[in-house]
Amino acid sequence: MEYQIYKLTFAGGARFGTGASGRDAAIAFPADTLFSALCLEAVKLECLDELYQYVSDGLLIFSDAFPYMQDTCFLPKPYHYIDFGEEQGDSAEKKLFKQMKYLSADDLESYLSGRFSARQAEALNDLGFFTEKISVSIRGLKRPKPYRIKYYNFYEGNGLYFIAGAEDRQYFGLLDTLMTSLSYSGIGGRRHSGLGRFSYTTADVPDPILEKLMPDSGRVMLLSCAFPKQGSLGTILKGAEYQLLHRGGFVQSASYKEPGMRKRDLYVFGAGSCFIHQFQGTIQNVAAMGTIPVWRYAKAMFLSIE
Repeated sequence: MEYQIYKLTFAGGARFGTGASGRDAAIAFPADTLFSALCLEAVKLECLDELYQYVSDGLLIFSDAFPYMQDTCFLPKPYHYIDFGEEQGDSAEKKLFKQMKYLSADDLESYLSGRFSARQAEALNDLGFFTEKISVSIRGLKRPKPYRIKYYNFYEGNGLYFIAGAEDRQYFGLLDTLMTSLSYSGIGGRRHSGLGRFSYTTADVPDPILEKLMPDSGRVMLLSCAFPKQGSLGTILKGAEYQLLHRGGFVQSASYKEPGMRKRDLYVFGAGSCFIHQFQGTIQNVAAMGTIPVWRYAKAMFLSIE
């Protein structure tokens, strides 16, 4: 499989929500958010069936989006027990380890060997900053109701990247077309306010990541939110260390029978989850009702951690 990274530079703020509250926010977004956004652009460009077929057949796959700072790419912290010796007993270090979500790709080997200090992850403090603004809700209310919206601003030279894998480089052509369209629409929440718009460049996957992508065997870490086919869960969970993510949300497509309808809830393995038994993952139809399917991305991209 061929791989390349897409580096997103945001012109302004971006909102990646983690819950119903306007104050919940994250610094990055999972692969299913990317796929949903690409589907909306594919509807506009009349190529949704083509996109779905490529992804469903495993000809085109994506990782979650992760931070980058200048030329340094970050990866999710593995959900895998590591013995860090005396540092693990230090209360300050223990708190930092618990709060840590990402580590530099260059630091993955030292982390897995137990030679990593959680203070190395504090470099992400220079990624950007959260901002809050006040909005007002008036729809269906007798009186306007103010509320706060939290979004993220990246410092210059920083942003998010994701890894795309294609069975043949020709499949990157469709992705490039959709990414160009999406860059003007924006990704994440509050796009009508101008949030989430970006420019992007493509580049080779850094060697510390590329050499470990999609191994044939051994313990592996998920780089995307994913879930296996029905009936295989019993085998996959043997020796697994994982986090489950709740994925929900509302249908955004104007083609749907009832726009604004909630999607069917789905629980998936989060990026950073570790397994001994690999799986391909699925594309789930999460439409509760309506005239067309609503696809939720749950395909797997793995990285070796052995």
